[in-house]
Amino acid sequence: MEAIFAILISVGLGYWADSHFGTEPVWLIVGAIIGFAAFVLRLFRLSKLVQETAEAAETETQRSVAQRPEGNETILPGTDRRPSDDDDRSSESGDARRVDL
Repeated sequence: MEAIFAILISVGLGYWADSHFGTEPVWLIVGAIIGFAAFVLRLFRLSKLVQETAEAAETETQRSVAQRPEGNETILPGTDRRPSDDDDRSSESGDARRVDL
């Protein structure tokens, strides 16, 4: 919305300047060019921000993957604990296995 308003405001100012100074379509065209340049600049800055955010997320993902245990070890979600035999609370009758987190 910010980028679109940049075009509308600058074209509006150009239109006003043309009607005020009697220089139709000069300032309207200048305003449109300035508004479009502001639009492109805003899109460029936004794409740079999105790229930096994606790179930061990728770096964080790589960091968390590097910290995972090797082999078949499992870490319980939200903790640094590994499941043990104490976590298995199933009974002899075949009840479902329950793990308290």
